[in-house]
Amino acid sequence: MKLHRNDTMSQPPIELIPADSAVTYAIGQGLVITANKAALVGATATPTYVCIGVAANGEVPAIRVQKGHVYAAPLSAAGTALNVGDKVTHDVDAIRVTATKADGIAEIVGFDTAAKAVGDLVYFRY
Repeated sequence: MKLHRNDTMSQPPIELIPADSAVTYAIGQGLVITANKAALVGATATPTYVCIGVAANGEVPAIRVQKGHVYAAPLSAAGTALNVGDKVTHDVDAIRVTATKADGIAEIVGFDTAAKAVGDLVYFRY
């Protein structure tokens, strides 16, 4: 996922959060702090951070998730049945979103294409 739009028009600060040496971080992953280390967000949890770089010196750069943000992420499955207002879950990679609405957490506010195919971007808020 990536920050698509910020309602306040200010740039969120970059924070360095504790990295877990057992995790391979990738740009766009949703992260939460668990046991004082950055972990990938679960399917039905709201991320606290979005990874914006690779881990170095025991820290990973991230921006904090905020209510005024709209995020963009590719669909991991065809979303032809999805509509604006539906809430979907995160994929296991913590970057993409699924087409699963049960226990969804990311509220859809728009689509990049009408096809809603695998890999097409979906726009959402938490």
